[in-house]
Amino acid sequence: NTGFLSTLIGPLVRPGTLASLLYTVRREHLRRFWKRIRGRIPYEMHFVAESQVLDVVQSSGGTVVDTVDVSRLQNRGSLRFSVTKGS
Repeated sequence: NTGFLSTLIGPLVRPGTLASLLYTVRREHLRRFWKRIRGRIPYEMHFVAESQVLDVVQSSGGTVVDTVDVSRLQNRGSLRFSVTKGS
């Protein structure tokens, strides 16, 4: 299931690529810096591509039973996965 919504959930960023380096700099350094300047408590949220979640579940022997869109904003996608453990 690699539709339009899965591209909104998050990009598939492979380790060791330029995209991975830019993601790390933006998420780990710049965001923390700006939050400190504005006096806000830093917290981290990472986006994971739906395809990557499905691959990890399948490779671990699990099964994805249901996927629910729990987005509160229309321009962002948030999915909740219901997964069963393999026997």
